[in-house]
Amino acid sequence: MQLQEAVQIIQKKFIAETQDKTEGPELDAYQDAFEKFPVLMEVATYAWADQIVQQNYEARKQQAMQAAQQQAGGSPQGTA
Repeated sequence: MQLQEAVQIIQKKFIAETQDKTEGPELDAYQDAFEKFPVLMEVATYAWADQIVQQNYEARKQQAMQAAQQQAGGSPQGTA
C-alpha cells in the first residue's frame, strides 16, 4: 500500500463519519488497512491532518488579508 492510498482511505472514512455512518465499505476498508499496515496508517493520518491544517491556515490567511484590505479602504471583493 502506498501513502497516498492510505490517505484516501482516511479521507473516505472521515467523510463517512461526517455523514453519521457507522458502518459501510469506507469504515471496513479503514479497519482492514489499519490491521495490515498500522504504521503506514498512522503516518497517513498525520499527513492527512497536516493537509487539513494547511488548508485551514491558507483560508484564514486569505480572510485576514481581505479584512485588512477592507479596513484600509479597499473595495470589498465583488464591488467596485
